[in-house]
Amino acid sequence: MAQRGTLDVPLSPAAAPVDRASSGSTGPRSVPAAAILDGVPEGIPEGVDPLSYRVFAAFTRALRAHGQLMIRMLADEGMHPGQAFCLRTLARHDGMSQRDLAATLHVSRPTVTAMLQRMERSGMVRRTTDVDDQRISRVHLTEEGRRLERSLVDVLLAYSARVLDSIPTDDRLDLERLLGRLADNTSAALADWAGDSRSDDCGPEEMR
Repeated sequence: MAQRGTLDVPLSPAAAPVDRASSGSTGPRSVPAAAILDGVPEGIPEGVDPLSYRVFAAFTRALRAHGQLMIRMLADEGMHPGQAFCLRTLARHDGMSQRDLAATLHVSRPTVTAMLQRMERSGMVRRTTDVDDQRISRVHLTEEGRRLERSLVDVLLAYSARVLDSIPTDDRLDLERLLGRLADNTSAALADWAGDSRSDDCGPEEMR
């Protein structure tokens, strides 16, 4: 795990909030999907703290913009964010099992299998069978994969120069601290949700 203060930024794709109106779920008041997706704090549901909602809306807006920018910057290097995060992970843990890779990337095993198949066809990775346990598939970077992983440094430098460097140092320090707190809270909530799902006999594959 990268330490704070480094330039080791996760490059996983930003997930847009899900509009559950079509799923049949109801609440005290419906929230316009556009209000959430555009980061406009209107139509605040009853009982929701207005400041918390505005923070949620601002974070959602930043998250979507970040994801869209990273998609475009990484496309210039011939990859998408999910592949970039995979390359970063394998650069530090070359030869890790496919199952461990899926867990590290927080995606289902079928999802990582499909991604690795595309990356194999593009010459980024190769998969081998574990010498001691043939049930285990291990993933290795190719020379092309290593070249692409090194190119991520240029992407991160360009992103920092365009988006982050103009923010005053004190504000960036505050942002680092607050985003760290947000990440910790979100990770804890995700762990609780996963635990509740397992208790309902819903495994990782079913959740995805």
